[in-house]
This record gives sequence, structure tokens and C-alpha cells, in this order.
Amino acid sequence: MNFEIYLRVLTLADARVSYKWRNNPKVWKYTNFHLSGQITHKIEERWLRDVLKKTDQKRFAICLKKDDRYIGNIQLTNIDGFSADFHLVIGDPEYWGKGIGQKATAIILDFAFFEMCLTEVSLTVDTDNKAAIAIYKKKGFVDAGQQNHHNVMRLTRTRHLTNHSNYVI
Repeated sequence: MNFEIYLRVLTLADARVSYKWRNNPKVWKYTNFHLSGQITHKIEERWLRDVLKKTDQKRFAICLKKDDRYIGNIQLTNIDGFSADFHLVIGDPEYWGKGIGQKATAIILDFAFFEMCLTEVSLTVDTDNKAAIAIYKKKGFVDAGQQNHHNVMRLTRTRHLTNHSNYVI
């Protein structure tokens, strides 16, 4: 099935959904997040309130167009005016393997390079997360090293523009 998505700014109200994802170890299997106890709605809301105040981050909810269902998060962090770190999680397992991560990645990369005029976006991905690595390579990311069982990957603005189907060089 083809799912149409959109991104919107993350809000405090999203904690009502995302706290459930934080308690699902399968969601975090390939990340550096390690559950150390039960995450309640209030804990998630407090965390979200803190991160949404940060000026070096842009955090978005991934939503389905058909019913506005919130199914994941995508963000740019450590923004310094020229570069940023990229993060993606499809929190609702019902939507894993449906191409949504690839679509959300395309949207955020266009935002990073066309709207924010960044010159580079970097990410780290668990070496066992083959599906994510395939998405990132398809989008033009290249390997830039390894850190603790994670691949470091980078994408430059020039490479993104070269691979972008709607851009004339």
C-alpha cells in the first residue's frame, strides 16, 4: 500500500502517543536510546518541552495524510548554520517497511538543503540496520567512518542537488 505522508512541527500534545513508543524496546533496537525504566506520559511531555526549546534543533512529526495519524519523528539536531545531524524513527511498528522512512527522509533533506541552506547533513546508523542504510545510500549519503557499531554517513548539499530529480544543474 502507498502511504502519503507530511511533516509538521512536533508539539507537546504528541507526548500522548510518543511515550508509548519509548516503552517499546523494538522501536529502539537500532538506536542509542536504552530504556532504563517506564516512560510515563508526564516524563515524555517534560522531555519534549525541554527539547522543543532548543534553538539548534528542528523536530517534526511524521503523519499520514489520510487521517493525520502521528506515526514517527524526524529531526535535525546540532544545527550550526552549515550542518546538522539527522535522526529518524517510525514509532508505530504497523508502518515499518512501508517506504515511509524513505519519503520522510526526502522531505527533511529538501528542507535542510533548500530551506535552511545547510551544506552537510550527517547521521549515525547501527551497522545491523540494513534497511535504513539502504534508504540513506539511495538518498545519496556516503560512508564517512564507524563509531561503536554505527556507520557515520554524510550527505553534502552538492551531492543532494546532483541526485535530486527536480533540480537542474
